[in-house]
Amino acid sequence: MHPHYSQAMSIPIFYAIAVSVLVGVSILRKQSGPERVFPWFWVFFPLLLASIAGLFAEIKALSYVPYGWTMSDPAIYSDEVQPDFFTSYNTSAMLLVVYVVTLVVGVIGSVWSWKKQRI
Repeated sequence: MHPHYSQAMSIPIFYAIAVSVLVGVSILRKQSGPERVFPWFWVFFPLLLASIAGLFAEIKALSYVPYGWTMSDPAIYSDEVQPDFFTSYNTSAMLLVVYVVTLVVGVIGSVWSWKKQRI
C-alpha cells in the first residue's frame, strides 16, 4: 500500500466529520420551534464526500507499484513474503468495495434528506 495513503485519507475524513458536527450543532441550536428534525443531510453529504475522496485515493493506491518498475515481486512462498489474507491487494479490494457502498449510501441519503428538507 502507498506509504502516504493513511495520512492522505485522514485529513479529508477529519474535515468531513468536523463540518458535520459543527453544522449539525449549529442547525439544531437554531431550531427552537416545536418541530425539531435531525439534519440528516449533514450526515450523508460528508459521508458522500469522504467516500469520493477515499475512492480516488484507493484507485491511486491500486496503481502504485511497491517493488519499482524493474524489480520483480518476491515469489509467494519464498522467505521474503508469506501468503496472507490481508495483503495489500486484498485490503485494497475490500476498501474499494467499502468506498463504493458508502458512495451509494451517501448519494441516496443526501437526495432523500434534501427532498424531505432534513437540512
